[in-house]
Amino acid sequence: MNLQDYDVIYVAHLKDLVAYKQVSGKKVAYLPLGYESDIYRPLNQLEKKYDISFVGSITQQRLQYLDHIKRRFNHLKIYFGSAYPNDANKIYNSSKIVLNISRRNELNLRVFEVLGSGQFLLTNAVEEVQTLFNPAYHLDVYSNADELLDKIEFYLKEETSRNEIANNGYREVLNKHTLENRASQILRDAGLY
Repeated sequence: MNLQDYDVIYVAHLKDLVAYKQVSGKKVAYLPLGYESDIYRPLNQLEKKYDISFVGSITQQRLQYLDHIKRRFNHLKIYFGSAYPNDANKIYNSSKIVLNISRRNELNLRVFEVLGSGQFLLTNAVEEVQTLFNPAYHLDVYSNADELLDKIEFYLKEETSRNEIANNGYREVLNKHTLENRASQILRDAGLY
């Protein structure tokens, strides 16, 4: 791929803006990830059979967090594993708290998908998450294992707060972060929309 062949280069992560500008000498724009709103959506008829869920690949860091959770909350029903998109949406909708542990300390697709499912998300405190979303309003964040455990305990008891935050997050991603929103932005930038 020759970057000189393009008029505009879009990057999905803020940290990549400067590097791509330096390498390409081209216009580089930030275009965050978006989610598929026809797949990730609220399924209000599903019961909350999981207290906590994490859908994603298993890493050492993620296993360590799960171990901390299990030691403190050995009575909780937890889903931890991978799933295809439609199944992931069902798992999210069946969970009181959906956990995100990003691998590269960056905003990942799971953030958009969980919020698009209309569910409460507790994610690690990644700077980029906090540029698009307001913690404790659209989602909530944790900085370490102890804070994660404290927030799990709090939000399991505070269903009203959890649901309010989930609704705020859902409205935010539905209005600003669908794949349709991203395509519209590209068309606007090209002067076609």
